[in-house]
Amino acid sequence: MGLLLTWLGGSAVGYGWYQSQYLQPYPGANASQTVLPEALRKQLERAWSAAPTATGVEPGGVTLVHFSQPGCRCDDASRDHLRRLRAEYSRSDLAVIQALPPTADAAVPDLGEAVDRRKLPALWQLVSAVPAAALFGPGGQLLYFGPYSSGPSCGSGINFVEDELSRLRNHESVTPWINEVALGCFCAIRHRKT
Repeated sequence: MGLLLTWLGGSAVGYGWYQSQYLQPYPGANASQTVLPEALRKQLERAWSAAPTATGVEPGGVTLVHFSQPGCRCDDASRDHLRRLRAEYSRSDLAVIQALPPTADAAVPDLGEAVDRRKLPALWQLVSAVPAAALFGPGGQLLYFGPYSSGPSCGSGINFVEDELSRLRNHESVTPWINEVALGCFCAIRHRKT
């Protein structure tokens, strides 16, 4: 009986430690800024509309912008999740852009040849935590912004991005969604003052 109680106690402590390290609320944009979701949506769409000219990305399709940062312990799972998305959707169905941090002073892992790597500083300024995603429709309208999913690792809980892509694939209506409510593994972004 003593061994069972010791095991249960150790398991509870381990679970508590794990949750404190890897499960935390997504620090959405309103955690670091006082921006209403509608205003943030407009800022994201303005930043995106400026991106095609600046980066050579052509508008017209659905584009997933992937945000990650070197040194974030949560990024490995998001890269695997993104690779699964790339395997499921053809390049013509879904363009993927890896948004490089504005100060890419550290090596950013390459996500493969099907992923366009670009510096998008105007979008980066609106990201409060990584891994994160922005999904833009053919007309440049924001479809989704926030974490890829909930859960201790990317893709292990509710898959927000996949849900939106599935709705698009099934020709269901998609309402722009800024997701600031998720529990998972995230690294907060500290923006440099300019």
